[in-house]
Amino acid sequence: MATGLYAGYMAEPTSNTVGTRELKARLSEYVSEVQFQNRHIKVTRNGKLAAVLVPVDWYVSASVEHGRPRPEAETEQRRASSESAD
Repeated sequence: MATGLYAGYMAEPTSNTVGTRELKARLSEYVSEVQFQNRHIKVTRNGKLAAVLVPVDWYVSASVEHGRPRPEAETEQRRASSESAD
């Protein structure tokens, strides 16, 4: 059974590797793969790994495990800060 970041998933995610040009041309398809098929998409630039697209649940779990606030909490904090600055 999966543990840690993968807790709650039936299996560990599978991944693809794509270049930035291909990602740009097919972004919607790759986002659907990540969102609905629990896939990770590794993005390369000039042949080197530059980024990874991951499902939101995975990202939130990783953030919380590393002691960061949930992403939606960060958004609320930024919104409150900008409103108080006005």
